[in-house]
Amino acid sequence: VQAIGSVAIHDITIQPNASLTVKGVFKVSGIITNSGVFNASEGTIEFNGSSAQSFSGSYFFNKTIKNLILTNASGLSLNAVANDTLNITGTVSFANSNVVFNTNDNLTLKSSASATANIADITNNGIYSGNNIVGNVIVEHYINTGKATGQMSKKWVFVGFPTQGQSVKESLMENGNIKSTGYGVQITGAGGTASGFDLASPSPSMKYYNESNGTWTGIAKTSDPVYDANGYMIFVRGDRSVDGKTITDPNPTNLRTKGKLILGDQVLTLPANNMFASVANPFASDVDMRNVIQSTGSDFFYVWNPLLGGNYGYG
Repeated sequence: VQAIGSVAIHDITIQPNASLTVKGVFKVSGIITNSGVFNASEGTIEFNGSSAQSFSGSYFFNKTIKNLILTNASGLSLNAVANDTLNITGTVSFANSNVVFNTNDNLTLKSSASATANIADITNNGIYSGNNIVGNVIVEHYINTGKATGQMSKKWVFVGFPTQGQSVKESLMENGNIKSTGYGVQITGAGGTASGFDLASPSPSMKYYNESNGTWTGIAKTSDPVYDANGYMIFVRGDRSVDGKTITDPNPTNLRTKGKLILGDQVLTLPANNMFASVANPFASDVDMRNVIQSTGSDFFYVWNPLLGGNYGYG
């Protein structure tokens, strides 16, 4: 069975050998019981019950939903089942006020060469209030490194991470696991393995902008928190299998962090006039800079583009 357009139901039971594919918006106000196949990888699921609702990633084909709409203000949560993470490939949005969504550490915002999942404005331009996401979330950031057409070579990328809770080693270095192909990146620095780096290198592969002297400074150790509102420059060679001491082709990688999402207003202290600071996107969302920069005619910003050549061909 295919559900196309907008469909609203209370409870739904999918029997063994039965399948339901959602292509439009499927609204659920009750419970889901699934012994068959519930495919929402190209559709939207909205939970709009009047009493508390809970659900699991395993309810859905490949534990994946494209878009998730949160409407139930009586309580909405993912079940706290180990290794039962719900994957979002599109958008998580709110369609009501006072909706608190508890992830129970079982939500991943996926990223790929074709799309990156995001959290929509939780206020819907001020229409709603009191919305929140509690619990940890895994947020992925796909870097399309490689040698094929449309990919970029080994480059410097400027990135910010929208979660708090992990260290550089726990997140970007995948806890030091070299075999985690497809994820992470090797991080090198002057402190070498004693400071948690993969290798010692006179030039760091992860650095932050030092406002006091206007230079980029390497991180001191990989046990430092990965979250920094000012962001980082990271030299991306590929995933954890691509090191800095051998001639190895670049390959695509996903940088992922896990923790509490950054939500709501964020206040940054910028330096005095005629001085620069680096500012990262703190959200798992797009940011419209027209809503950030004051329209006085004197404010401006630069954006780092790794695809431009630069002095050394790295961005």
